[in-house]
Amino acid sequence: MSQPPEQYFVFLKLHEAFIKMCDVSIKTLEIMDQEKDIDSELKSKMESLVIENLNLFQGRAFIENIQGDKVMSQNKGDKIELHIGDNAHISGNLVVAKSISNSFNKVESSDLTHELKELLKELSTEVGKMLEHLPKDEAEDVAEDLETLVDKTTCEKPKQKWWSVSIDGLTKAAEHLGKVGAPVLELIGKIFPLLIKISV
Repeated sequence: MSQPPEQYFVFLKLHEAFIKMCDVSIKTLEIMDQEKDIDSELKSKMESLVIENLNLFQGRAFIENIQGDKVMSQNKGDKIELHIGDNAHISGNLVVAKSISNSFNKVESSDLTHELKELLKELSTEVGKMLEHLPKDEAEDVAEDLETLVDKTTCEKPKQKWWSVSIDGLTKAAEHLGKVGAPVLELIGKIFPLLIKISV
């Protein structure tokens, strides 16, 4: 039996180093998740950076990491599987998954009222499900609308003229999808009057 080429052993060493890097990165996420003294916004940025590094080097590897209320994982190809809150399952590309997870986490760590916070978290989940039925470019635009909506409503003094643009974008996308977008339209109907009350 012939001896395996030297490149084979080099590949094995590189693969072993890659696995160790993934383990260290995932362990870093677990430690950050347990650390209570880290600012929530800084923590979210650190987690996103670790995920980006993992995705940069992963190739076709399988990666799974746990962050607070969600589990984010990536299999072969460009698809990301995102689990948010109570058994909500979303599938999409990396840009969409990051937007949805960022929106959900920002709402979770905000100072909004409990009612508005829960509705916006639910909206994040339902928008994520809706995006599975849209082409990639449209899905990314709608995910950006959600992220902008959350950014503008979680700031110190929300302004209607800024968040209403995002509401319009989400509404049009939901109306275009009919029954699929119905849950999003229903949530927007509940969220809108609450946003009016806190806006300047």
